[in-house]
Amino acid sequence: MKIYEGKENLDIMSLAVNYNNTIFNWIIDNEDLKNKDILDFGSGKGEFCNRFDDSIHAVEIDMTMHVYLYCPSKNTIGNFDKKFDFIYSSNVLEHIENDMGTIEDFYNYLNPGGVVKILVPSRMELYSKMDEMVGHYRRYDRQDLVNKFIQAGFKVEYCRYFDFIGYFATLIYKTVDNSGDISSDSLELYDKYIFPLSKFIDKVTFGSIIGKNIILKAVKDV
Repeated sequence: MKIYEGKENLDIMSLAVNYNNTIFNWIIDNEDLKNKDILDFGSGKGEFCNRFDDSIHAVEIDMTMHVYLYCPSKNTIGNFDKKFDFIYSSNVLEHIENDMGTIEDFYNYLNPGGVVKILVPSRMELYSKMDEMVGHYRRYDRQDLVNKFIQAGFKVEYCRYFDFIGYFATLIYKTVDNSGDISSDSLELYDKYIFPLSKFIDKVTFGSIIGKNIILKAVKDV
């Protein structure tokens, strides 16, 4: 069993301001979330749930992270027994050995017409010591991810790559270093100067070529 050493990684990733803001803007993009029940699945320290009001519910599967989790609505729950209109999850599914079971849970805990959005790491050729250290069971193939959501009963609206340049940066990191360590200085440099260009490439290519991550939106049919 791999151990999710998540806090140190989340502390470092909190420095990636542009990256995190872009993910949050994608989460809420084109979604009518007013008066909707929302679930943040795998909320970590609350990077995204702390940007919502009391409509948000937060689930963190790593019990050791609960002491660090900040969710202003206080709707922080370990196991949920209600249904939601909107579920999102960022960089979580890869930490779960039985990811298919979790995808089926997403379907079961959504109301008819409900939406799920997920972001996961892409491409097993990028799997490195860092993935191993933070407890990743896998990185995802785009078509395989789509197939899993379809198998669970979802209608997949889109599945795209995210962070075009990040793919090549991660590949270089794996080849040159592969120590598993993340330099905060390098991360902030990438986030401030390179990621905006990567985001532009994602936009003009519609995420169709390659990327460090995959984003997916799926709907539970009425």
